[in-house]
Amino acid sequence: MKKLERMTAKELRQLEERVRAAIVAREEQDRSELRNKVVALAEKAGVSVAQLFGRGRKRRPAVVKFRHPKNPSLTWTGRGRRPRWLVKAGGDIERFRVG
Repeated sequence: MKKLERMTAKELRQLEERVRAAIVAREEQDRSELRNKVVALAEKAGVSVAQLFGRGRKRRPAVVKFRHPKNPSLTWTGRGRRPRWLVKAGGDIERFRVG
């Protein structure tokens, strides 16, 4: 393999792509091996992985709290960043509150 200083830009980009693919493959392999170890430890202890970590937290769907008066498809639940249409409207957002 050539020294990096002697490689062309094209060769360096190809090497970069190969390295990225190798990283992704290694991370997947590491996750798989870790998953197998955790399952084996759980089975050895007589419990399931679901009992250890649960089945995931389920959130209820967010209720729409704000709606654009001229375009009812534009809504906001109050979670996350304010949408652009609401920021552009400025002023008191309570005028867009639903119900």
